[in-house]
Amino acid sequence: MGLSIVCVDIAGEPSEMSRENSRRIELLMGIKDQIRDWSKKVDVVLLPGGYFYCGEHVGPLSDRERFAVINSKKFSKACKSFSRATGALVVAGVDGAPDKRRGLTKGYKKGADQMCVAWNAKGVLGLGRKVFPARPQKNKSVQKAEGAYLMVYAQDYSTESRLVCHKRRNLLLCACYDVYGCSVGASNGDDTPLQHVKWLTDDGEILGPRWKREIGFVDRLRRSATSWRGLVDRANVVLGSIHKIELSGSVAYWQRHGFTKRAKNNPGKAFLGAAHYSDMPFVKEKKSRFAVKSQRRKVDLLLPKKYFRNAKYCMRLFEV
Repeated sequence: MGLSIVCVDIAGEPSEMSRENSRRIELLMGIKDQIRDWSKKVDVVLLPGGYFYCGEHVGPLSDRERFAVINSKKFSKACKSFSRATGALVVAGVDGAPDKRRGLTKGYKKGADQMCVAWNAKGVLGLGRKVFPARPQKNKSVQKAEGAYLMVYAQDYSTESRLVCHKRRNLLLCACYDVYGCSVGASNGDDTPLQHVKWLTDDGEILGPRWKREIGFVDRLRRSATSWRGLVDRANVVLGSIHKIELSGSVAYWQRHGFTKRAKNNPGKAFLGAAHYSDMPFVKEKKSRFAVKSQRRKVDLLLPKKYFRNAKYCMRLFEV
């Protein structure tokens, strides 16, 4: 029996303030009503990166402590209620505050927490914090790339909380660019995403920045990547909460490199994503560029069984 997954693309920007959560909860209630109108059983609802804003920095915390922080938020109560009403898991991107101890300012591009979180009717079921920073933009120095700000924690490459079992299927929770990391360590894969990690905390020890060629940095990072490969291999479905797609060219880039290419490296797995869009006409088509499945090195675009779109969001229901 397959999974029914609804991917929801949102018009606008990722949340960067706690006060934006109320509006996001209202959107979630609208999505719930549409699912009821479909009269279709849904197993998972996937929302974009930064759909909610936590307001706290949870990077150095243990998984249990992170769960407690997220569960204490009002938006968690809304997600639990949604899950009770629909029977579906809610999977959404949650951004936290930057680490003020490092003198960083607000914003998910400046070292703030980026997480992909799953809820059921009881609360937080799984959580994956970002471990693969975005690649540097062209003509920008390494010191100005996301990796120059984002502290990556070795524990997040191996944590079981990132792999959620639902209806006998393993779902891998990926925060934005973590989708690209699914090629790391694969046969004929691509280890480039590891190069963008510039700061690493391992057993409480901070290593970095990488451009200073600190002894042991690369070895510890590669050990962590081995654990990550184990999680990816066990996954049946990869869920990516993407922050924002700004231009039509970005859609094509993410499709080719973020989904199709990574699916090719991982035969038999389905890759699905949801994103914020600055221009919603890019999502007017019924098909999605971010829903693919690979079989024996061939990657097929998944076609939605149901489709709904208004000015605020676009919903597509897939069977995988």
